[in-house]
This record gives sequence, C-alpha cells and structure tokens, in this order.
Amino acid sequence: MSRFSDFRTRLAGVLFGTAMVPLLISAVLFSVYFYQRAYYEERTRLAGVAQYVASEVRAYFRLAEQRMVAHGDMHSIGGLPPRQQQELLSHLTFGHDGFRTVTFFDVHGAAVSSISRDAIGTPTHQAGILERQIRSAAASPGPWISEVFFDRQTAEPIASLTVGFTDPQTGGPQGYMVADVWLRPIWDILATLDRDEGDSAMVLDARGFVIAHNDPTVVLRQTRYGQPGANSSMAITAGTPLAFGGQNFRIVVERSHAHFLKSVSEFFWIYVLVLIIAVPFVMVMTRELRRFISVPLREVTEAAQRMGGGDFSSRIQYAGRDEIGGMATAFNAMSAQLEETLHRLQAEKDLRGSLIDTLPDYITIMDEKFRYTDCNVAFAARVGRGKADLAGKTVQDLFSEEIALVLSMYNVRTLEGRRPARYEYRLEWPDGVVQYLDTIKVPLIASDGRPTGLIDIARDITEQKKVLESLRDREHEFRMVVAKSPLPIVLSRADGEIELLNPKFVELFGWSQDDVSNSHDWWPLAFPDRQYREFVRKEWERDTARAVREKRESSVHLWLLTCKDGRERYVELRMVPLTANRHLTVLNDVTERYLAEEELKSHRDHLEELVRRRTREVEEKAEELARALEKEKEYNVLQQKFVSLVSHEFRTPLAIIDGAAQRLVRRKDKADGDEVEQRAIKVRAAVTRMVGLIDTTLYASRLDAGKIVMNRETVPIREVLRDICDRQGEIAPDHDFVTDLAGLPDSVHADPNLLDQVFSNLLSNAVKYAPDSPEVTIRGWVENDMAHVSVTDHGVGIPEAEQPRMFERFFRASTSDGIRGTGIGLSVCKEFMEMHGGTIALRSAVGRGSTFTVSLPLNPPAQ
Repeated sequence: MSRFSDFRTRLAGVLFGTAMVPLLISAVLFSVYFYQRAYYEERTRLAGVAQYVASEVRAYFRLAEQRMVAHGDMHSIGGLPPRQQQELLSHLTFGHDGFRTVTFFDVHGAAVSSISRDAIGTPTHQAGILERQIRSAAASPGPWISEVFFDRQTAEPIASLTVGFTDPQTGGPQGYMVADVWLRPIWDILATLDRDEGDSAMVLDARGFVIAHNDPTVVLRQTRYGQPGANSSMAITAGTPLAFGGQNFRIVVERSHAHFLKSVSEFFWIYVLVLIIAVPFVMVMTRELRRFISVPLREVTEAAQRMGGGDFSSRIQYAGRDEIGGMATAFNAMSAQLEETLHRLQAEKDLRGSLIDTLPDYITIMDEKFRYTDCNVAFAARVGRGKADLAGKTVQDLFSEEIALVLSMYNVRTLEGRRPARYEYRLEWPDGVVQYLDTIKVPLIASDGRPTGLIDIARDITEQKKVLESLRDREHEFRMVVAKSPLPIVLSRADGEIELLNPKFVELFGWSQDDVSNSHDWWPLAFPDRQYREFVRKEWERDTARAVREKRESSVHLWLLTCKDGRERYVELRMVPLTANRHLTVLNDVTERYLAEEELKSHRDHLEELVRRRTREVEEKAEELARALEKEKEYNVLQQKFVSLVSHEFRTPLAIIDGAAQRLVRRKDKADGDEVEQRAIKVRAAVTRMVGLIDTTLYASRLDAGKIVMNRETVPIREVLRDICDRQGEIAPDHDFVTDLAGLPDSVHADPNLLDQVFSNLLSNAVKYAPDSPEVTIRGWVENDMAHVSVTDHGVGIPEAEQPRMFERFFRASTSDGIRGTGIGLSVCKEFMEMHGGTIALRSAVGRGSTFTVSLPLNPPAQ
C-alpha cells in the first residue's frame, strides 16, 4: 500500500513539473501569438465587412439600373407619347424610394419627360454633367454614374445614373434615362452593420468625399477622407475598391487602435489571471490524478462516450467514496438531468411552435437552396396554402417573376454575408394584396461554417408606411408654403440651427443659408450696433421663451434691421412655435409703411392746406352739379319743343288726309280714276308718316321703360333692305334708291322688327333732308366678322361740331330748320343697334350730304 502511495506521489510530482514548464513557455508564446492573431483576425474581419458593404452598394446601384432598364425596355419608352412617358417615369420614381428625379432624354440630349419627387431642391443636371453622361452611356453598353454632389437644401449626397436604350427595330439609339439617386439608403446599410466598439465604416467617392458613414453628420458636413471626424489617425484599416458605371468608389472600414489594444489587453490580463489560478489548480489536480489511473477512469470514459452517442440513460457503476465515486455520482445525476432537460426542451419546442403560430408576423424557414421547410400559420394563410403544401416550394412558385427575383437577391445576399440583414420592400401577394414589409433575414450557419438555411421574419408596415408618407407629404406641403410665401420666413431649432430660409428672405435681406447657418451668427450681422443688438436679443429671447412655454405666437416686434448690402429696413418679427424644439419666425418688411407714417406725422402742418384743397374740390363738384342742373333744364326745354313738334307733326298729315277727303267729297261726281289715285297716294303717305311717327315715339317710350324685348331670328338682310327701299319708294316716288347689296351675307341673326325700324328711319331721313337730291345709295359689305350697311344722301349735311350730339334724344342739327322732325329717331336707332351688339356711325359735311353706317355682328353673343 505504501509503495502504491509513493508511486502516486512521484507520479504527481512528475506531472506537476511536466505541466508547469509548458505553461510558463506557453504564457510567453501565447501573448505574442495572440496579439499577431488578433491583429490579423481584426484586419480579416474589417476586410470582410468592407467586401460586404461593397456588395451592398453594388446591389443598390444594380437594382436601380435594373428598374430603369425594365421600365424602359418593357414599354419601349422612346416610342411612347409624352404623357405616357410621364406616367411611366412617375411609376418608376414613386415605386423606388431611392429615386429623386427621373428624366428621359432623346438621342440629341433634349429633355422629353421628367418627374421629380419634390419641388424644392437644387438642379442636379449641372453644366457639362449631362453631356458627359449621355456620351459615356452611348459609348458603353452598361450604365454610367456621375460624380457625387450634395443637395443644397438637405446636404445629402446624390448621384445621377444614366442608362441608354436602343430601338428594338433598328438597333440604333432610342434615348437616355437619367435618374437622380439618393445615396441615403447606403447610410442605412452602414447603420445596420454588426459593429464592435470603436468601429467605423464609410464609402468614399473618387474625390475622397465621404458619401456614406455610420455617423450621418460626417456626410452632411461634406467631409473628405483624412479630415478630422472622417477617420481616426491611429486605426486598423481595411478597404476595398468598387468600380461601377464609370465611377470609382472605395469602401473603408477601420477600428480605433486604442479600442483594439483595450480588447487585447483585457483578454491578456484575463489569461494571466487564469494562469495564476491554474498553477495551484494544476498542483491539486496532479496530486489527485493518482486516483484516476485505474478502472474507474475507464468506466467514466466509457460512460461519457455512451452519453456522447446520445444514450443519456447510461449510468456509471462505481460505488467508491473517493473523488471518482463523487464524479460518478455527479455524472449519473447530470445524465438524469440531461435526459429530463431533453424532454423539457422538446416540450418547449412544441410550445414555441405554437407561440410562433400565434404571431401576426410572417415567419418562414428555408434550407440552403431556399426551399421552404417550415412557416407559421400567418404566412400560410397569407399565401392561401397549407403549411404542409408549402414544404419544398420556392419564392418562384409563389410570387411573380419580378418579385421572386428581388426576394431571391435578398436571400442570396444574406446567406453570402453570413450575418443577419434587414430589408424593407413592397410585396404583392398572390391574391393581389400589396403590403410593405420590414424583414429580418437570419442565416443558419453550421458549426463547420457551412450555411444550412435561412430564417425570414417579416412584419407588415403598410400602415406605418402610409403614416410616414403622409408626414412626408405634409412636410413637403409645409416647405412649399414656406417657399412660396410672400413674407420672409425662417425655420429654426431651439439651439439656433437654421433649417430653412425661404427665397423671399434671401431676396429682401440678401443673407443666404450659407451666410447664416445658425441664428447666433445672424444677430451680429443684422444688428451691428452692439448696444442695440443686446437690447433686441434680450427682448426677443424673453418673449419667445414665454411663447414656447404658453404654446402661442409671440408678440410682434418692430426693429431696424441691416441687410447684407448695408441697407437698413424696418421689419416686424413674429415667432410661431411649431414644437418645443422647432420654431417658425415670420418677418414683414414695413419700411415703406413706417416711413409713410413718419412722413404723415411730419406733414401735420399741411393739414389745413389739404382741407382747403378738399373744400375747393367740393366747390368744383357743386359747380358741376349746377351745370348738370342747367343741362337738365335745357333737356326739359328740348322736351317741350319736342311736344310742340309732335303736335305739329301729327296735325300736318291729318290736315293732308282731311284736305284730300274734302276734295274727294266735293268732286265725287267729277273725279276720275287718276285723281282718286293721286288723292289716295297722298293719304297713304300721310298715314305712313303718322304711323312712323307713332312707332318711333312708342319705341322711345318703351325703351325708357325697359320694355323692349329683342327676339332674334334668322333675317334675310338683303330682302329686308329691298322691301324697305320699295316701301320708301312708294312714299317718295321722286327719289331714286340705288342698292349695292351683293357683299352682304344671305342672313343675319337679329330682331327683324327692330332692324326694319332702324333702316326705315335712315331712308326716311335721307329723303327728308335731301329734297333736291333724289339719289339715295344703300351699300352693304362684310368686314371683321361684321355686316356693314351704309345709307348715303346728298342733302343739307350736318355741321362737324354738332355731329357728336346727333344721337342724343330731341337734338336736331341747325341745318334742319324748316324740315319736319322730332329728334328722337336717331337716338332710337342707336339704342336698337347697341341691343344687337352693333354700332351706328355718322360721316357728314354741310351741303354735301351724310352717310350713316350700321354694323351688325355676324356671330352675336348669347342673348
């Protein structure tokens, strides 16, 4: 027994000495090896991240190119009408969140159709860029990308992507589609990377500008690589180039050297601590190893092998009370507990499956060939199939070709990246329902690093998308209103950062957002006098703070503001708190009003002069009223004269009728047929004259009462004029009526009774005022969509000074003395022509006759 004990003691000493030497040597070697290995693994990890980002960026540009090519080739966009081109571009632009503006150009570079997501922005097709884009797109079959530039409003990077199209029949160039693509989605790619502390990832363009960074503020500052804030001066860096569309990009991933050393040192000290603890542990274990160099050790090994083979019911048959006995007891307890745990895990698996089926999200599991192996109830119900029916199916079996292509691309990208990835896309289900989904894809990786499948968890965010779009629309409308406002407006934050200066502000005051990015920079410029500036600032900050606290508009402040060009303007300012952190300041330039008020105050001494001036104006008005009264009296005199003339005019034809009747009575036995005919002609002429006088008087009375109703109809104008000439010829047989009516149309749209009254009056006047000149000329023609008829006599004529009054009621020319008349005929004619939308004009000379020209519209307005 003592020999065996000595053997175990010696064996323990040998084992302890043998174990300590390698431990000490390995401590030194492991420290060096660990640092080199950690550095190499860190570089390898960063390079893998850079390659993954490069594949994501390439996929983003490639997807934009595929959408442009698909829409252009599918519809042969170059051969579509402009309106259909506009609709196609609109569908393309709003169907992809990355497009900002899409324009289609013909083969000569002229813009044919264009659609833009927002109305406010910097023009993207800068001088020379478009020409180079089209030239490059024409020279190569692939797409072409312009240099990255930054939007002036949002400071976000944008690149123009150009794709050329060929005519499917001729094979020649058909046109070019240019899309302004936001690079902001690349930020989201970097933001979703699984980064360690101190890591940073960025995308650089050919000029070295940072166009994507896991910290968006670096991009918005338009930072070049190497500038402070873009990269760390001491860092482990890995990068990979990316060439696409004629542009060279570079993806850079780095980790701060300080963070790397920190992680290495932490692990090293842990190792040292473990080594310190391991030394006494090795001593104890070496001493106790002697108890395990026997059959119990073999039994434990065999039992462990059986358990490794899956037999958790195996037990160690060793009843000793030493350490191996305790291990055997613990091993048997562990085996029993593992067996119980397996049963519990199976029950939990079944429960987890039930819970997954109750989730509203769409959950699917695929194998390495992207065939569905399992899914939850929500997904099966959404595609309208049973869970068992979906086993072995692929996305190509469930969705359209276009949607399946996108989903397959996401699956391949996730599995190749070997890390979880998040995607957001628009999906049309087999039943036609369209949803926006936020999807997390998790690759399943075996212990040997081989991908074995994919888990897909998709959540319906359609309503969120609608709310977000609504918010974007409201933000866009708000910015449009601000931009179009006739008043200067400043949109700022509580910390003084200025988000927007509308064009009216820049126009009036000259300061642009490049001059004043913060309101604290603007105060010294707008109020150069320090004392006045401090007064203004205290007053403004006190009032605006109260307005934000009470959630109301601030008071209106009137201050003297200095513009960029040195001009001083009086401006009213009012602040409207939109939120606790966002304010709207409305300015109103009241310089002219203020100066006018000041000028009004300075001219109070001239008030008496203004009163006297107004008094004189009142006196002048009184004189005008007196003159109008005199004219009214003159009108009354003319009216009395008219009554006298009418009574005389009525008596004259009655006397002719009475005389002719008495003559016929006295000579009834001796009168022959010719004498009776002559007496009858005189009676008819007198009657016609009396009827005309009565009609004219009645028409004038009805015009004054507003009782004349015009009834338009188709009137054969030439026949009407000839009938009136014939009728007037019977009354005045000594006059000759010469007509030239071939130039008139066949008919006009007018009131025949009113036309008869007008032309009968004009022919009667021509006979009456030219007793010694028997020829009366009636001529008609068409000019400027008007039918013109002129009546010309060679009688007494009208003085030039009296011609403007000839169409006044009761007025008669001085050359009409001794000639019967009432002075109302021409005024009635003028009003009748105005009712028709026409005119009547006069041209006359004393002793040479007069010409009255009537003009009727061929296309009169609706009555």
